[in-house]
Amino acid sequence: MSTSTRGPRSGRGCGREAPTLSKPPTLSALGFAASFFAAAFLAAPSAFAGGLETPDNGTEALGRGGAFAAKADDPTALHHNIGGLAQQGGTRLLVNANVARNSLSFQREGVYEGDPGTTAWAGRRYPLAENQGGVAVLPFVAATSDFGTERMTFALGTFAPHSVGGKVYPLVQNGAPSPARYDAIGGMPTLLLYHTAAMGYRVADWLDVGVGFHLVQAQIGTRLIAYMNKYCSGFEEAACDARGEATTKGWSGTGSIGAMARLGEGLSAGLHFRGPAPITTEGTAKIDPPSVAKGFEIPATRVMVQTAMPWVVRGGVRKVFGRERSFAARGERGRGEPTEGTGDLELDVVYEGWGSAMNPGPRVVLDDVKGVGRMERTVTKRYSNTLSVRVGGSYTLQGLSVPVTLRGGGYYDGSATAGAYTRLDADTLDKVALTAGVGVRFGSVRIDAAYASAFDFARTVKDGDLRSAEGAPAVNNGVFTGHTHIASLGAVIELDRIFGGGRLPLPKPDGDRVARR
Repeated sequence: MSTSTRGPRSGRGCGREAPTLSKPPTLSALGFAASFFAAAFLAAPSAFAGGLETPDNGTEALGRGGAFAAKADDPTALHHNIGGLAQQGGTRLLVNANVARNSLSFQREGVYEGDPGTTAWAGRRYPLAENQGGVAVLPFVAATSDFGTERMTFALGTFAPHSVGGKVYPLVQNGAPSPARYDAIGGMPTLLLYHTAAMGYRVADWLDVGVGFHLVQAQIGTRLIAYMNKYCSGFEEAACDARGEATTKGWSGTGSIGAMARLGEGLSAGLHFRGPAPITTEGTAKIDPPSVAKGFEIPATRVMVQTAMPWVVRGGVRKVFGRERSFAARGERGRGEPTEGTGDLELDVVYEGWGSAMNPGPRVVLDDVKGVGRMERTVTKRYSNTLSVRVGGSYTLQGLSVPVTLRGGGYYDGSATAGAYTRLDADTLDKVALTAGVGVRFGSVRIDAAYASAFDFARTVKDGDLRSAEGAPAVNNGVFTGHTHIASLGAVIELDRIFGGGRLPLPKPDGDRVARR
């Protein structure tokens, strides 16, 4: 692209003052910029969930490679398989937290356009854009109790989807405008929580079922760059970059159903379905005009975002082996505490309906853009359904003074996007991971720790669909790579043991009974 005839250029990064226009932009043009930005910030809702980010919730489950749908014997059953609640006797409190760091990066192909005589960075190769954000903390707090009943267990909890937030990308790199600034720069708080009430019921010795309701709390915050090419003769002139921020909040709801079946000696299967959650959030969008429009202000405007979280199906099969079977595996309501020498293996499959939730993408409505009025637009995301395969297990060591359970596993997580729609706003690449964990019981308290290392499959994009403005060249052509570290720490406290009065005492191992079964 020739740049010798281009208009005003930014001095950003070179100490030169950005030029001003001979006349301010028209209100309609500024309205277009506001509309473009408000649509762009809708990248934020896509930053959640397994196919887009990195599994999984719960410290014990993470250590097992996310394979927990057929075990689900702690309060994280609210997420993994709500049917697993019915096997949990007594009263328990769970507190877990995942701490994650994602290094998703982008090496854009090509070099900066421009005339080296007037633009210091012209002709340089684009620098590597790397996430400079910190760690993201994802909580999971839940309590379960049977309230002295024979067949029912009730639960309350709050958890965040298994995601990795905290992404921040620079505006300036090595004194030049970042080549990724039209994708995502981040830095605004975003929150998604599932506040959940649920109940599990033992239908028969071999079958448990569960049902739950999720009140979904959403806050979407984003800081991004939009381009106003009307006032520059080419594209990606920093002087024509408009910067904006938006925060919207809203509530939604959905439900879950699940089942846990004991199929034979130490063999169990689980199935869980969580419904889709349509989300509407409202808030304020504020756009700062580009530097070429000095002295011109764009008033803040109300904005509405309509997006959705997907439906999710989880299924798994688990086999318990060793000297003894766990109590949950042989159908006894209890705490599911494994005995020495007990181990298990589990295989899960998770399918997420992102194709219906984010294809073509979110819808945005601006209430009143100065000089233009009401505006709306649908953002093209083109996500597809995702498939994840997870395998993991555990083994309880023998001969120790306190029970110690070792866990391990791994998973493959499928991509949520075709190459053309790959972006930095969410890690939609294929992933493979290895995980490890440990659980140590001290009387009525179990302490768990886990770690996962997830590697992205590098992707080279040649047919990018992301552009800074209509008619501009693609800005997402290049190589996307990434890696995620997740550390998790949690505790399960058996409150009825601590305070007394629990209906179900912990059963003693009974090898003869297992043999008879």
